[in-house]
Amino acid sequence: MAKIEINLTKRDACPYCGSGLRKVLFALERYSVCRCKSCKGVFSDPYLSEKGAEKIFSEPDSVGVINTEVESYYDREFVLANSRHTFKVFDWLLDFLEKNVSGRKLLDVGFGMGLFLEKSRRRGWECRGIDFSDEYYKYAKETMGLDVMKKKISEFTGYDEEFDVIILWDVIEHLDDPGETLARLRGMLKPGGVLAIATPNEKSLLAFLAKFIYVIGFGLIKGPLSSVYVLEHPLFFDKKSLRKLLERNGFDIVLSKQDETDIERLNLGKLKKIIVKIIFFLSRSMRMSNRIIVIAEK
Repeated sequence: MAKIEINLTKRDACPYCGSGLRKVLFALERYSVCRCKSCKGVFSDPYLSEKGAEKIFSEPDSVGVINTEVESYYDREFVLANSRHTFKVFDWLLDFLEKNVSGRKLLDVGFGMGLFLEKSRRRGWECRGIDFSDEYYKYAKETMGLDVMKKKISEFTGYDEEFDVIILWDVIEHLDDPGETLARLRGMLKPGGVLAIATPNEKSLLAFLAKFIYVIGFGLIKGPLSSVYVLEHPLFFDKKSLRKLLERNGFDIVLSKQDETDIERLNLGKLKKIIVKIIFFLSRSMRMSNRIIVIAEK
């Protein structure tokens, strides 16, 4: 794999509210995790911008360049063979949407491997997807025959009140300006249309344990915390902060649900996988799982 340079961008203000006041929570190797003193939003500084991420992930064989444990997470054949949880969650979401949304026109923003688009199409949805990755676009278009476009959100225009449902699956945590993006997507939804978001949970049990290790190690043990506040995610949400952001941008929350990373998709050693499974088991009982799904209505 060719060496890929990762450049981070310094922030001048909070990406949620524009305030210049922040508190540094944790100092990691290349960046700090900060909390805005005004809106309490959590973000990294310096951060991997959308432009920086596009440059990295447009390169061939870029998956795993930041974190080798996620290489299998984006291996389509591996996921199809091993990831029951991923598809169980997809079915749950589609079941919910089919019961609660009258139309069947769906936009998947950042469709990635096209797994959700493919399943939605099989269930009768009229699906369209956008993604900036040339590799994902070509595969989805040429091999899978999906209705997709190679575009960033900012380039996707001319679709006012077009869609019944918009999906942001592991996307919102990568954005430069989440408020501006949500406002743009809201304009693309029909009246009563639904936005579904899935993202890591900053208030998970896994995050709590990583913070505890960082604190008792006097900030010297950074590894566990770096696995929670990952370099490629410049924004970090919990259920409350995501709800606040959505409501500020004109959405009404319909449902919030806890979820967890599909551990079978991760390239973990046996011992680490056992430890994570135990933590996930405890997380479910404590309602502190490491992912959240929020559904909001226009």
